[in-house]
Amino acid sequence: MKKPYFIFLILLFYSIAGCAQTKFSVGKKTFKKETFTITKSQILTNNQRSWFIFPEKNKYKGPVPPSFNNYQFKVLKSDIHLNIEQVNDIVYGNLKNKRQALHEKNEKLGIIFIFETDGSTANISYTLQENTLITPVEIEQIDIDLRKNIKVTFTGTDYKYYKAVNYAFPYIKF
Repeated sequence: MKKPYFIFLILLFYSIAGCAQTKFSVGKKTFKKETFTITKSQILTNNQRSWFIFPEKNKYKGPVPPSFNNYQFKVLKSDIHLNIEQVNDIVYGNLKNKRQALHEKNEKLGIIFIFETDGSTANISYTLQENTLITPVEIEQIDIDLRKNIKVTFTGTDYKYYKAVNYAFPYIKF
């Protein structure tokens, strides 16, 4: 009699732990491996508030550092060379089992990168709609894969006057 009861308790424990990882909530949260700071927009867009997700491993905890010597010219987006297809492949690959449902809900994923001038990724932040089907664990895996695989190159000379460069990636629509 004790064995079925014990198995039931184990299953209950795992189901509760699994449910806790499926929704976003405000605060500092650790998922499988990584810690994220999650905030919610105060502005309603389409009767929803957006989630803003910031990995703790981000190098810069505020705005992008200013240019050296008050350099006046911004880095043009056309001088930042990012493989957009590679980013899309990583995101779509991690969400392949949900793509149809995400499409039906008209979901979008916003990604903002901050790149070091050597092309490496310093920061990535994410934006999702309030009632998203995407889970925190999926965002964590997307973040790991993007940091591992994405690197940019620069042309021109303006980027040399900056410590880091901001890149607002176009929304990924499902």
